[in-house]
Amino acid sequence: MNWEEVSSSIRKYTCLSSHPVAIGLFGRMEDIPNLSSIRYIGRRTNVCQMIPIARYSKDASAVYTFRENIACLFGAACLGLIKTPNRFADGSIYMDFAKDKVAALRLQQSVATLGRDGRKYEAIVCAPLEATPIEPQVIVTYVSPAQVLRLIIASAYRTGESIEARTVGQASVCSSIAKAILTKKPNIEIPCIGDRVFGYVQDHEMVFSFPAEFAEQLIEGLKATERSASYPYNPFLERFIIMPNIQWETSREDLDL
Repeated sequence: MNWEEVSSSIRKYTCLSSHPVAIGLFGRMEDIPNLSSIRYIGRRTNVCQMIPIARYSKDASAVYTFRENIACLFGAACLGLIKTPNRFADGSIYMDFAKDKVAALRLQQSVATLGRDGRKYEAIVCAPLEATPIEPQVIVTYVSPAQVLRLIIASAYRTGESIEARTVGQASVCSSIAKAILTKKPNIEIPCIGDRVFGYVQDHEMVFSFPAEFAEQLIEGLKATERSASYPYNPFLERFIIMPNIQWETSREDLDL
């Protein structure tokens, strides 16, 4: 797959203002290709803070870190960088957001998690898709509601299948990455508080994530539906105008002056 072309197509058909971001998870440092060209983040960080480094990169720089540097337990568990701790698995960690333990457990079960059966990965790479030094597992985009509509239309073109948009507003971008890996399908998330605090996500932005293997289908749909669903959506202006106040409207007498 030519990821530069994929990135260019997504940005062209959605007028995306920032880079789509390639995400790669690795079981060993030795598995990361082109490691010397990727900037290491050696401090405490979060995945939702790494993504905007790649998303807004002006020099196409990719970044990576190891699991011990991820501060957020939610993100680390969702991405299998740690085995899911009991306080996460039983919902206790969500008690600030739920009425009781039953609600907290139900909330937790709605968050996609790769670490339920144990730790899977040691490192994560985030890179601008147009110049990714790795083969991504998942591509993450931040889009407006109007832009996500364009991506939904494109995604449905080949099969007519709907896009999952179930969300509880917790660990959003990491859960969306996990969902894409687990389901092999694109999904939509509302960015969580961490995304807004650490990732500088704006009020109007949403997350649209999809597995790398879905890229071909998405680009096919974007191109095929461009004639009928081009973005930005232009207003239809061929309408008969009625003024809100009759006194403001030109009359026959006015025209005869």
